[in-house]
Amino acid sequence: MSISLNNFVIQDELGKGSYGTVLKAHYIGNNKYGLVKNQLVALKKTNVNTNILKETQFQKIFNHPNIVKMYLSFINEEHLYLVMELVDNINLEQYLKSIRWKISIEDTKVFFKQIVDAIEYCHSIGLVHLDIKPDNIMITKNNILKLTDFGTADFNTNCSNNPLKLYNMSIGTMLYKAPELFNNNTRNTGYRREVDIFSLGVILIKMLCGEWTNSNISSNTFKKRIIPKLIKKEKNCIDLLLKMLEIDVTKRITIEDVKTHPFLEGVVNPAILGSIQPLQNNAIVKLKNIIKNSRKIVNNLMKSQTAGKKLFKKKQKTYMKFIKGVKRIIHIGPKGGKYYIHNKRKIYI
Repeated sequence: MSISLNNFVIQDELGKGSYGTVLKAHYIGNNKYGLVKNQLVALKKTNVNTNILKETQFQKIFNHPNIVKMYLSFINEEHLYLVMELVDNINLEQYLKSIRWKISIEDTKVFFKQIVDAIEYCHSIGLVHLDIKPDNIMITKNNILKLTDFGTADFNTNCSNNPLKLYNMSIGTMLYKAPELFNNNTRNTGYRREVDIFSLGVILIKMLCGEWTNSNISSNTFKKRIIPKLIKKEKNCIDLLLKMLEIDVTKRITIEDVKTHPFLEGVVNPAILGSIQPLQNNAIVKLKNIIKNSRKIVNNLMKSQTAGKKLFKKKQKTYMKFIKGVKRIIHIGPKGGKYYIHNKRKIYI
């Protein structure tokens, strides 16, 4: 039997945005799909589109402790539901605001190390996140960071062998965008995976200084306000940041070099107890096919949704009844529920 919304008990709403709604839910089905009975999960309720489809397929394949786990997805009437690992806490942006950006250099290094490990894993298999920001990094109650939201991510078929592969997308969040994303000349040539490195640099500055107001490291703001704060924290971070925020993309540091920089020397990722298993070739081939056929798959899913809506309407029955002296049309849903429409709202009886 396929999984459906009936296999979950909704407990609470965790968040809402343009992407949809994230719900906290209890799984009450059988032990399958990597889930166990009575497990708490996050349900992401959204509409079917290419970005969401890519996100579901990417995260199902990933196996890294610093990336939010995706178990499965299913369609229920008009919506697509993503069943994800529940990170029942806050994101990095919320955390930094709650402590008024007063985070120690030791905690900064441990946090940053976890983000770097997650991005290194993505880049090693040819995936570029393209929208790295504190809002897309969750923190568990044990201070384990988990990268999420792969809706804008893209896959490069030769990225592990050719790090200069380009991307033709207008992407990213304004504050964390690499400067090349503001250059109209790059629209014809695309963008490199180094956009992720620049975003990481901005995140590191925000953790160290609590601010980032200009994407140009040669600006007076950076020299007069940011540099003095960094010197008080740790001198090694200045060298790393200058290499991460390099305007010339061809000279910008790689994620592998970020990981081995003296700033992170001796820093241990608390989420990694052993070595991370790399994706097998067949999994990488699957990722390539997802990108190639995503529009076709979305169209098929949309057709399934349309068919589901028609079936839903067919099952509905109506009859007339007087309620409080007013003649109402009573609808009987496919599951037997009875209701009438008043002021565009369903009133169940």
